[in-house]
Amino acid sequence: MAEEIRPADESSRDFAGKAFRSACYAPYVSLFFAVDGNVLACCQNELFVLRDVKEQHLREIWNGWPIQQLRAALEPCDFQHGCEYLRMGTEVTGR
Repeated sequence: MAEEIRPADESSRDFAGKAFRSACYAPYVSLFFAVDGNVLACCQNELFVLRDVKEQHLREIWNGWPIQQLRAALEPCDFQHGCEYLRMGTEVTGR
């Protein structure tokens, strides 16, 4: 699916000033903290838990394997890690 989405996504967005292209920049600029201690990339993706802040330091979470997987998946518009909000948005808008 990522192969189908990426060309339309890239043609409809302005990447000027961006160091790289990604379907979403949330995992590069923010973290979302749920009340139970789970750390997520954003408030829209509650399925892919990065770690629990009660069990791991923020630096370890920010640089950890789960967030690296998410970042790598989003660069080619692969929404398999719980990014249903993005997937639905691309289906509705066609990008």
